[in-house]
Amino acid sequence: MTLLAVCSTEIDWTATGAWFSGFATLAGVIVACYAMSTWRKQIHLQDRYQKADALLSSFILCIRAGSDWQWDCGIGENRATTGDSEKVHLWINALMDYRLTWELAHSLFVGDQCSKSLTAHPEKLQSEIIGAGNHLLTPDGTLLFLKQLEKIGAVGVSEIIARRNAK
Repeated sequence: MTLLAVCSTEIDWTATGAWFSGFATLAGVIVACYAMSTWRKQIHLQDRYQKADALLSSFILCIRAGSDWQWDCGIGENRATTGDSEKVHLWINALMDYRLTWELAHSLFVGDQCSKSLTAHPEKLQSEIIGAGNHLLTPDGTLLFLKQLEKIGAVGVSEIIARRNAK
C-alpha cells in the first residue's frame, strides 16, 4: 500500500466543513448568550450602586438638614416649637428629596426588608431626628442630641450599604 493510496481515500469535505461550521456557530451562540448574561448582570449592579449611592447621599443631607433645623429651634428654654425659618424649609425639602430617592431605590429594599423598622425608612428617619431634638429641651442634652444623630447616621448608612452590596 502506497502513501498515495492512503491519502486518496474519498473524504466528503463538504459534509465535514458543514459539521465544523455548525459547531463553530453553536459555540458562537453559547459565547454570545454568556456575554449577554454577564452584561445584563453588570447593568443591574451598576443601577443598584447608583441608586444606593444617591440614597446614601440624600440620607446624609437629610440628617444634616434635620440637625440644622433642630439647632435653629434653640436649646432648653429658648426652644421655639414653631417657626418659619429657612432651616425649616431646608429640612422639609431634604426630607422630600429623601422620600423621592427612597422610592426610586425601592428595589434595594424588597420583601421583608421594606419594613418601617429600618432606620433608613423615611418615616422612621423623620421620627428619629425629631425624637433626637427632644434632647435639646434639657440643659445638658446637647451631647445626647449629637450622639443620637451619630447613631442614626451610622445605623442608616450601614443599612443602605448592606443592601447595596447584597446580591
